[in-house]
Amino acid sequence: MKKIFAIIPSLIILLLIVLVGGYFSLGNRLVVEEVDVVLDSHSEEFSLFEEIKTDWQKQINELKGKSMIRYSYRKWLQDLESDGRVERVLLRREFPGRLVLRILPYEPVLTLVDGKGNLRPVAKGSELLPRLKSSPLPDSALLRGKEFLESSSLRGKALKLFFDLPSEGDFQRSLVSEIRYDKASGFDVVLSEPFVTLRLGHGNFKERAARTEKVLRYLKTRHIKGRVIDSRFEKKVVVRLRNEP
Repeated sequence: MKKIFAIIPSLIILLLIVLVGGYFSLGNRLVVEEVDVVLDSHSEEFSLFEEIKTDWQKQINELKGKSMIRYSYRKWLQDLESDGRVERVLLRREFPGRLVLRILPYEPVLTLVDGKGNLRPVAKGSELLPRLKSSPLPDSALLRGKEFLESSSLRGKALKLFFDLPSEGDFQRSLVSEIRYDKASGFDVVLSEPFVTLRLGHGNFKERAARTEKVLRYLKTRHIKGRVIDSRFEKKVVVRLRNEP
């Protein structure tokens, strides 16, 4: 019995050697042969996804030949997630030799016009995304003014205003063409149909938007064309018509 107990440590060491050897041997045999890059099912940003995929194609190709189990992908994934266009990326191993990269791009909500006239998408968390190089820009409202470029907080307020607008009706989000800001007077919203400027000030956007929509509906039913609708006042809405100075 003593002899059996005496050889147990040797057996454990031998087992560890076999396991380690098997691990390295298997790691050398199981290598990446195929890398599939797919758009996350929660996103419809196909153009932005294709641009990200194209820009990262060289790094993606370098994954081929790496060990499926020995190579650490953490640093590689962190580098990809540091791309300003990428919100999240997930990796799944499919043995024996396939990797699946699932990329979730940021969703552009508004588009900022910077000082040089370049257009840069703004994500729903107020993140300012890199200027798209080749993909068509999203059909979204424009943010005009250098203040939006310099202040994430101001972009956040513009996004709050945008999402406080109704999804349907005469003042729905899809009709917004531009959002502007002035330090003194606050936010202005320009509609594409009808073409009119709506002044909403610095806050109470839901309430002011609701009052503005009633005025828009009134003007529409009476075929009156407004130029500016000012809802910044507490108890009244001021309308300037097209033929007024």
